[in-house]
Amino acid sequence: MGLDVVELLMNIEAKYGFEIPDGEARQMRSVGDLHAYIVAHGSPRPDPDVAWTWLSEMIEQEFGVERERITPEAWVVRDLGIN
Repeated sequence: MGLDVVELLMNIEAKYGFEIPDGEARQMRSVGDLHAYIVAHGSPRPDPDVAWTWLSEMIEQEFGVERERITPEAWVVRDLGIN
């Protein structure tokens, strides 16, 4: 797992107040996987639309990924180039 991916996960953990275990983090490939994890584990449970907006904006702003490339199916490393 590269430093950018670690930073991405730390941003999610800080925003939603939970820790993503390493084993689960390694299984997450797509932006949709990250989103599903946020919705399932956030406390209180975040609204899925609000969580998606935050996640896509954070990826765009922090990692310079164009918004149209950020889809649920997009793989974080392979498609978006976040290492």
